[in-house]
Amino acid sequence: MIKYLKYYLSTLFLILGIYTCTLGSLFPSIFFISFSLVIILGDMILGEDLSLSDYKYPQLINYPMYLNLFLLLLFVLITIFLLGDSNQNWFSNFLYQYLNIDLISTKNSITVLDKISLIAITSLYIGVMGTVPGHELTHRKREKIDMFFGNWLLSLSWDCTFAIEHVYGHHKNVCLPIDPATAKRGENIYLFIVRATIREHVDAWKIELSRLKRRSEYKFGIKNKMIVGYARSLTITLISFLVGGLIGMCMYLLCAFIA
Repeated sequence: MIKYLKYYLSTLFLILGIYTCTLGSLFPSIFFISFSLVIILGDMILGEDLSLSDYKYPQLINYPMYLNLFLLLLFVLITIFLLGDSNQNWFSNFLYQYLNIDLISTKNSITVLDKISLIAITSLYIGVMGTVPGHELTHRKREKIDMFFGNWLLSLSWDCTFAIEHVYGHHKNVCLPIDPATAKRGENIYLFIVRATIREHVDAWKIELSRLKRRSEYKFGIKNKMIVGYARSLTITLISFLVGGLIGMCMYLLCAFIA
């Protein structure tokens, strides 16, 4: 069973993050530094894991990716509350009652450095704990449960295009000039990120509209995966507003953009 445990490291770090970052002043900064050191030193010392193993219970590898959605959403909402300007205490009351987490005390004690650390760790978590497993799950086109969790994980970073353009476009056109996710020789990395992001959205729309046309479906209805994807992300954005007010919502969008 030990070989399965490494797949639960992301789940463990999410749980540790939820509790450590809510302990009060300086703890978010301590956790961000500690998490960064674990990742950096882990890569330096352990290197790549090139081992191949047989898994008798492959579903045990899927469970942490499913759990990540709920834990990551909880972590994001905690950050939104701590950084936000909402006076609504229903969220903090819920966490205090069921998880014994005192968000009000934490919010009143954290420093500016803690707030920067929360933005940094939340952005990292959305990318590492959200986009990466979402990437894996949305390749499983025939598995409805995997697609459900994968699309919701990607929606945390407003990346509904990935499940469409990456799977149906990039896989076919990788390294060709028409592939938005392939950088040109010598291209500036930051310009590439901007160009790729915009073109991936454009290409994803083209792929989806073409699919709907072949099926004689209404192009801008509920069967349009792009519209449904935007709706998922918009739902999370609205929840962030309810939890953290306007500033909290802006903090969430900032983290999603960085991720």
